[in-house]
Amino acid sequence: MSKHAGDLIKDILLASKVDRIWGITGDSANFITEAVCKSSIRFVHVRHEETAGFACGGEALMKDELSVCIGSCGPGALHLINGLYDANRNGAPVLCLATHIPKDEIGTQYVQETDPMKLFADCSVFCEYAQSVEQLPRIMGIAMQTAVARKGVAVIIIPGDVSSKTLASEAKEQKYVPHYCCPVIKPVEAEIKQLADILNAATKITIIGGQGCRYARSEVKELSRILKAPLGWSYRSKEYLDHNNPLAIGCVGKLGNNSVDDAIEKCEVLLLLGVGNAGGHIYNTNAKIIQIDVNGSAIGRRHWIDYGYKGEVQDTIYELLSYLKEKFDTTFAEEVCQCYKDKQKQYVANSEKKTNEEGKIMPEYLISLIDKKAPFNTCFCADTGTPLILMERYISSGDKRRFFHSAEYGSIGNALPTAMGVRSATVDRKVIALCGDGGLSMLLGDLLTVVQEKFDVKMIVFNNATYDLAAMNTMVRGKTPINTALTTTDFAKVATSLGIRARRVEQLEELEQALDELLNSTEAYLLDVRVAAVSELHQCLLNKNKNL
Repeated sequence: MSKHAGDLIKDILLASKVDRIWGITGDSANFITEAVCKSSIRFVHVRHEETAGFACGGEALMKDELSVCIGSCGPGALHLINGLYDANRNGAPVLCLATHIPKDEIGTQYVQETDPMKLFADCSVFCEYAQSVEQLPRIMGIAMQTAVARKGVAVIIIPGDVSSKTLASEAKEQKYVPHYCCPVIKPVEAEIKQLADILNAATKITIIGGQGCRYARSEVKELSRILKAPLGWSYRSKEYLDHNNPLAIGCVGKLGNNSVDDAIEKCEVLLLLGVGNAGGHIYNTNAKIIQIDVNGSAIGRRHWIDYGYKGEVQDTIYELLSYLKEKFDTTFAEEVCQCYKDKQKQYVANSEKKTNEEGKIMPEYLISLIDKKAPFNTCFCADTGTPLILMERYISSGDKRRFFHSAEYGSIGNALPTAMGVRSATVDRKVIALCGDGGLSMLLGDLLTVVQEKFDVKMIVFNNATYDLAAMNTMVRGKTPINTALTTTDFAKVATSLGIRARRVEQLEELEQALDELLNSTEAYLLDVRVAAVSELHQCLLNKNKNL
């Protein structure tokens, strides 16, 4: 029996346990979306394709499985790119179906013609054309397998004269699905012994863990305990390494604190675990630098190192532990950890200041209140800027909370669409989008998607009428911020007009009740809080004297 290209794609996605596709239908995508919409796969019709890219990444990271988006030829697929850049940098397994103009029109400046190979090459781990309907299943199989194996975005470019064709009835149907492989990857025994010898000989060791520690929480903490090594983390690994960790010293980089800097500067050995993309400033040390990463090309990427080992963090540490001698001198760890505890006390003190002199609510107080009231298994999605810094410093991780953001790529406007993707992948958790007013404005139209899809997403807007982090970057350089002020917007009125339950808070006495309303609501809720633009956070970052 003959089968249309759209049905081929739909059947492969169903076999791969894909239950939704994000995107906007139209033109060259119609043949595929029409087939999909006749199946159990839900087509999530967003208002802007960039939202589809972000949401797809959020869903994939939450499920740790393949997620799918689609874009029509030209501007439709092009709009996906910012969200796909973020998904790719975050290691989200995503399949992008980028439909295209007919093959015999390529190179003729045809209407909506672009060069998808060039456009998507830099934000993907795989990008290829489907040359024919006969080849389509195989290309889909390669793309899906590459996405899940390399943890990134795979793009299939599907010309219109491929998506409109039918596979001949005599052709053998090809059944491709992605295979989720879990190999053990570790250095050879000689390298493990060499690493153990270095660590056993050192007395002051600092560990920085990254995304590579995702499945190695218990192993990393045991390593830290045996070595009496202070343990810091990158932006993306807070949820794996922060909880119940007596040797914690906080986050590195922009969001970090001086205790991490001290631990790095004063140690004899700096051990980097799955931190392939940490900024070069963390190497401000004369210590021996050791890096362990499953991605061999990430070793030494930011700075020269003394020893590099390729392996999964979990597998490598599991093998390493039997060769280590437990240390009992805690002097170095106590000194550095006390510095972190003092910082934590400072954060607590900052959060106790409820309003500024003008009566505006302090963002530190708001975020600390969210931390206290949100359930233990909440998923937080933070906009790049002040919400991300506040989330890192003030939201406690617990052992069930999840954190999503764009720290690797640094895009603004990611919180709401990512929260929609996370919401689609979980039913038993609160999903809170910590939005900046600038960030929410960027994809404001997709509040309509929240309504249309009945996404139970809680949106808290830190409304300070400014691009706060941009202003801080300027202030760090001793300059006066320019072009960072925003028009004051009542987002609660906007949301209410679209059918979303919402409330605006300007007075402190209204805040707790409004937050309780948001958390107790069983539907989407937007809480717009007018917060102070200049906060204690500014002073902390300025005092740190780092180039943000």
